[in-house]
Formats: sequence, structure tokens, C-alpha cells
Amino acid sequence: MLFGSQLFNISNYALCLPKSKHDISVVPLIPLRKKGFYRDYDELLKELRLRNVRIAPVFLNAPDDSFRHFLNPYIFVRDARNIFRTLQLLAPDVVVGFYVLNAIPLAVFKRFLHYDLSLVATGGDINLHNGLFYRIVRKIVYSQSDLIFAVSRELSGKILRENGCEPILLPTGTDVSFFRKIKSKSDLRKKWNLRNEDIVILTVCNLVRHKGVDVLIEAFSLFQNRLPYSSAHLFIVGEGPEERDLKGLASSLGLDRLVSFLGYRSRRELLELHNLADLFVLASYSEGLPFVLLEAMACESICVATPVGDVGKVIRDGDNGFLMKTGDPLDLAEKVWEILSFPEERASKIRAQARKTVEEEFDLRKIVDKMIQVASTR
Repeated sequence: MLFGSQLFNISNYALCLPKSKHDISVVPLIPLRKKGFYRDYDELLKELRLRNVRIAPVFLNAPDDSFRHFLNPYIFVRDARNIFRTLQLLAPDVVVGFYVLNAIPLAVFKRFLHYDLSLVATGGDINLHNGLFYRIVRKIVYSQSDLIFAVSRELSGKILRENGCEPILLPTGTDVSFFRKIKSKSDLRKKWNLRNEDIVILTVCNLVRHKGVDVLIEAFSLFQNRLPYSSAHLFIVGEGPEERDLKGLASSLGLDRLVSFLGYRSRRELLELHNLADLFVLASYSEGLPFVLLEAMACESICVATPVGDVGKVIRDGDNGFLMKTGDPLDLAEKVWEILSFPEERASKIRAQARKTVEEEFDLRKIVDKMIQVASTR
């Protein structure tokens, strides 16, 4: 059983599992305010059924999947009861939990339901929650885990220092058979009401402060002011508490018509957006190894990202993508201007190298095979 708060990400793992005689269940935690869930649910259900995979969502009373809501006794008791009932119904032999803090119910219920617990630490709940209380919760989860995987060397080191146990390094990956270059960009641009000559910059992330979307908007303002006419568009995919402030920032910079907040998008829509964009940008202050960066590279996007977490180990500056200074809109604007002035031959080489990197090092099918191999030898 795969358990986590992000249906899209845990389903990627499920789709990459080798066919087996075992039943596989995907159990996403769905908050009250989760927009777009049913679009992804319906789309993924068709694919997962072909893999003998079941989706069994747990609908939370919490308004979002932040761990702080588990501190509310009313919410915690009701949501924990729903999680327990789902676990009891599915009776898993092995549970793989994604996101350490949200795995606290798995650590508690393991004693009663007698399953093996593997944990995949992906970053946000470790990098962004450093208080004593959160460290204690993580230690409880670690202590009940039979295997702990970390998606980056930085995370592995933090878990080692915090828990005294070195996790198994297992990088994030993506399904390269799905995320790939598809039909011509001109066809996609017609569908999205864009001209072939328009410049499209894309970011995909939760709209929270540490993702640096404000830096990207400010950089976009600096960049588009250098164009002879307004032919640039910034597409922001994602939801989060910073959305209102970010829209206000875009408006104050006179970018209402040029910056589009697209909200939650399905897996297939993300594939299209990665293919129609000229550049993908991730301006984060903190990351482990983000799925979206690898998805963009697999689609042969030219990517610009901050060298946080293991991003700097994936992107070789100037070869398969570009690194920017963290929190520096001017540096990002200059990078974008420089990249878009490249001759097509150089741009094509960078796109090809991005795809090659993901195929060789971050193919999720190979990573899942390794996860299974490690687990079977323990």
C-alpha cells in the first residue's frame, strides 16, 4: 500500500511498480479544500486499473494536508479513525508512507495491524519544520519504520543527524514513458490560445513562501519590460496560502494580463504545459529533489532552478539546464534573457541533455525496482 498526501506523486510510483500477483492500493489523504481531485482521480483510475491497483482515498476533515491540523483534537480523532478504518479494510502487509509527519498514524496503528512500514522522506516536512515538537514526532515515525528512504543526500544527512540512523538514498524520479516530448508546440499553442512567437515561462509548485514564486514574478516583470512588445506569458500552476498575495504582486507590477494563475492541473494537462513552455523555472529557497523539475526535463524543457537540496547535483549549469542565485530576481531575469537569445542548435542540445539525464539517472521504473530489491533483502 502507498500512503501520502499527494495523489499524483504516489500514483506515479504505483504506475511504475512491476506487475505482480500482489494487490496494490494507493491511499491519498484528500483535504476538504482539495480542488481538482476528481479530475485526476478519474484519469488515474483508468490507468491504475490496468495495473491491478486500487485507489482508496481518505477524505480528511482538515481543510488542507498541513500537519498542524493534526494538533486539533477534533480533527485528529476523526481523521485518525478514517485512516484506521481504511488500513483495517485493506489489511496491507507493507505500507509505504510518503511525507514523514503525515505518517504518524501509520506509526501508531502499526502495532495493532501488524504491517511493515517503509518511509520515503521527500523534504518539505523536514526542511520546513525544525521545532522540537516536530523533531519528536519524526523520531516516533522513524522508530516505527522498518526502512527509511531519502530522496536527496541533503535529506539523508539531516535524518542521520536527527535520528542517528542513516537512511537509504533513493532519488526522486519520474515516469519517462509518460513525461516526454509530444506533438508539435504549434498545435498545443493553438489549443491554449497562444501564438507561436509568444514566450511562455512555466512554474509548477505549491504557492507557499519558500517556493520563491514572488522572485519569479519580479524577474518576469524585469524581463518582459525589455521586450519590444508584450509577447511573454508566465503560467503559474499550483494552489496555496500565498496565492492572494502573489496575485496582488502581479497586479501591482502591471502584469494582470501576462501572468496566469492556473490552479490545480491534472497529470495530462501538466504534460501539455511542459511541452508548450519555452522555459521552466523553479525559484525555491528549499527543496529535496523536486518531481516537477525532473518532469520538465523529461519533456525536454530548458530549466532554470536554484541550487538548493540536490538540484545542483541534477542540473549541470549550461549543459542540461541552468542554475540561478537564490532570491535574486535580477539574476533570474538576466538568465532568461540570455537563454532565449541562444541559437536553436544550442537550445536543442540543452533540451536533449536534460532528457538524457532523466532517462539515465531518474527513471522512476528503475528507482522503484531498486526500492523493491532493497526491501526484499532486508
